[in-house]
Amino acid sequence: PHAADAPPPAAELPFRVSRPPAGQFLPVYSKYVAQRSVTLTVVRRIEGDVDVCADELSRVVTASTGGARLVPVRKRLGSIEVPGNHVRDVRHWLASLGF
Repeated sequence: PHAADAPPPAAELPFRVSRPPAGQFLPVYSKYVAQRSVTLTVVRRIEGDVDVCADELSRVVTASTGGARLVPVRKRLGSIEVPGNHVRDVRHWLASLGF
């Protein structure tokens, strides 16, 4: 059994983030919009319950920024967008989950 503070193993989660076959990197990217004045963090290749993944991602980004309110997350078809550049934090979170 894992500790209460440790994240659950990837097999117990209702969502899965699969790595692309080429390169085997986590599918987390930066996206620049509005003439590069706005930065978004995009997580792709999400399977399963996208709502749970979006809620957890919002909590992770909020904790990493130290904000009092949850960071809004936009669900797209096959991906999730978070305002700001949080690629390093999101990749670390996904790797700690076992993806």
